[in-house]
Amino acid sequence: MAAEIPHWNFEKAKADAQNLWEKELQKIAIRTNNTDEKKNFYTAVYHTFLGPTTYMDTDGSYRGLT
Repeated sequence: MAAEIPHWNFEKAKADAQNLWEKELQKIAIRTNNTDEKKNFYTAVYHTFLGPTTYMDTDGSYRGLT
């Protein structure tokens, strides 16, 4: 790894990823005191960001999974 990515810094990469994720989470707020509902909601949001899919084309026609 040192030969292929000499500038690699795990802690920086980790902090950058956490900051990006926090930025995305700030876009959505859920109002509930139920911890299970929060976990379920934010897990679904996480999965959405992992694999976003466009189902419709710009004219509204179905494109299928891309």
